[in-house]
Amino acid sequence: MLKDRLLVAAMLVPIATILMWLGGLPYQIAIWALLGVGAYEYARMVPDLRGDYAAIALPIGVLALAIVNTRMPYYTNVTTVLVLFGITVLYLRRYEQGHPSLHGWAFMIAGVFYIGVLGSYLASIRGLDAGRSWTFLMLFAVWVADSAAYAAGRTFGKHKLVPRLSPNKTWEGLIGSLIITTLFGVLWAWLWPQISAGAAFSWQAGALVGFLVALISPFGDLAMSMLKRQVAVKDTGTLMGAHGGVLDRIDSWLLAAPLVFFLISLNLLS
Repeated sequence: MLKDRLLVAAMLVPIATILMWLGGLPYQIAIWALLGVGAYEYARMVPDLRGDYAAIALPIGVLALAIVNTRMPYYTNVTTVLVLFGITVLYLRRYEQGHPSLHGWAFMIAGVFYIGVLGSYLASIRGLDAGRSWTFLMLFAVWVADSAAYAAGRTFGKHKLVPRLSPNKTWEGLIGSLIITTLFGVLWAWLWPQISAGAAFSWQAGALVGFLVALISPFGDLAMSMLKRQVAVKDTGTLMGAHGGVLDRIDSWLLAAPLVFFLISLNLLS
């Protein structure tokens, strides 16, 4: 199992790194593709959504919101209304055909916004000034937080964080993750000028990003774990081999990306 995971990582990490470095449309298309596949996984995973209508409609709604929110954010509200209207009409039609639709309607709306809107910030961050550095910082901080939590939990873990939902997560793992990822943020502030052609980034801002990402990213994983337990599946899909599905890999990013985007937009990191 570990060998399979390392093999998949060895193939994906160089591709992801190149796309993050290049940015622009190639990176955005890659993010949208991941979100579309994630939406398909979500539709196939949730019993109330299983059926060809959801496997098509959900990715369309997710991509519509993700693309518009990335490229033309001033049209996001209009697109949101159109997507909500389309989903409602779809489920009113299914109700008239005798299919229970309340749960499906709710799951569809939740999936569209959770994956489409939150996921769009993975692409939006790269388009900001110094977007390359922000993107690397956010994604690497999530990876560091996850790895540090695992290592600290395995070494020192005694007190369960959410035992019913995720028995392997511990308070000691969370504390270790907060410390290590905060230090990673400080380290990134030192590396920043070498990546962003001399742009300044304070160690205090790096520490803040590291701390907040480590604090919020586990909730993305826990939210997906809750959904998987609710629908009785182990992984969201099989596309990533031993790593599971796309949603298994990006669940923490879906919360970390909007957090970092708004910290930057509100000038809290300047």
